[in-house]
Amino acid sequence: MLLLDKFVISMSLRILFIQPPAVLEGDLLKHIKYPPLGLASIAGYIRSKGYIVDLYDAYSLGGTIETIIDRTRSFKADVVAISSTTALIDNTFRTAEAIKKYDKRIKVVVGGSHATADPAHCLSNQNIDVALIGEGEISLHKTIQVFQNDWHLDNIEGVAFRNGKGEIITSSPSLIKNIDELPFPAYDLLPLDEYKSPYSTRKPFTSMCRTRGCSYVCTYCEIPQIYKKTFRIQSPERSIKEIDYLVNEFGIKEIAFKDPIFTLDQKNLMEFCDLLINRKYDLIWSANSRVDNITQEMCFKMKE
Repeated sequence: MLLLDKFVISMSLRILFIQPPAVLEGDLLKHIKYPPLGLASIAGYIRSKGYIVDLYDAYSLGGTIETIIDRTRSFKADVVAISSTTALIDNTFRTAEAIKKYDKRIKVVVGGSHATADPAHCLSNQNIDVALIGEGEISLHKTIQVFQNDWHLDNIEGVAFRNGKGEIITSSPSLIKNIDELPFPAYDLLPLDEYKSPYSTRKPFTSMCRTRGCSYVCTYCEIPQIYKKTFRIQSPERSIKEIDYLVNEFGIKEIAFKDPIFTLDQKNLMEFCDLLINRKYDLIWSANSRVDNITQEMCFKMKE
């Protein structure tokens, strides 16, 4: 059994979510700035549990390690949760090192596709306390509770951590069965005016996801590894409520749905389109599909 070093904090625990700085510089990033939806979703979930949260998208804001430390200091973070792809893992390591140099008492948790694919590599950096594997809402919530109460991490699914003898990786986490029950992502913590895609034409622009997982197992894709080859989709009514929120609260004019395959559930899609048509919003949107998962009828309905 592993008992973390004593870390006494109040119930008003403060969790700072970080999207690491970009690796590339120049014209490319001027045209590709998507919101970190996974991070925003987990931030929304953790906030719904009563914690104080903030989110800093250093990637889209052109931030640096120094600005991350400034945000950590001003927010008075107790826990910093970083989402990382493989492309950003070196900057994630630099971020974790800088945070620990600023205040070694801060707990650093890393999640995202790289942590899921190679949690041991994340733990090779001694500045990272915990790596999250797979879907992160529940496992991060339980990890935070461990930090608060001096409980044991090896009782939590979907985490990797060190003990005196090496790394421990627990079993894969159970997936959230009904994603309708999740709160909205923390869009209010995102710099929505910064986001754009190579094909977006209107602002404010954001992306959104109606689904989790995919029924296909393409070898180049991380989705089956993160979501156990399962597919879950929001009800049309739940998705429309989220769009209502985006349009009415933030004036969103364009949405890019970043679901791997938006058209997997035809009945659900057609009902969603009917609800969106009835809203008569000044809104354009785009989505991904496959040629074997789309029909002419669906195309006409989506265009309408």
